[in-house]
Amino acid sequence: MLMRAYAFTGRNRRVLVLLGTGYLSLVGVDIWVFCTRVEIPPPILYMVLNGTGCFPNYGAGVMGLRIGYSMLAAILMDLLSLVVVVVYCVKSKWKRDVSLARYFVSQGLTAFAFVMVINIATAITYFRILDLRNQVTPTDTVLARRHSCIVDEALDLPPGDSWVIKPA
Repeated sequence: MLMRAYAFTGRNRRVLVLLGTGYLSLVGVDIWVFCTRVEIPPPILYMVLNGTGCFPNYGAGVMGLRIGYSMLAAILMDLLSLVVVVVYCVKSKWKRDVSLARYFVSQGLTAFAFVMVINIATAITYFRILDLRNQVTPTDTVLARRHSCIVDEALDLPPGDSWVIKPA
């Protein structure tokens, strides 16, 4: 939408600076969200979850808010692009090419609405899945395997301990 708005305004440098600043802000927010001070759950959690890997907990506390900020920044960038096109159309009194201007505005509104629906659905799906995980209980086999891993790690004593049985 950034390039589309810039092209529609006749390659206006002020519009490019405005949209470029907005885009750089979006990139900055995303770098801050995904690359700085990422909180990782305790290592025992990965054993309980059966070796799922090293993933941050994006759904809780500060990390959940950071994801929300990232989504908000993306929505604001799309809104900024749409506002630039609408303001340009209103300022030029729709003289440029009425059919093209109306097409750009209607297509922009449609695209913005579509992206908003997808972003809202993504946020709901992302944050509701954490509640779903709390409601689903694992099978007895999965629980036994997890408990076995926890016990195995707890009994991993250093060599030379009097409780360790050594083969003869």
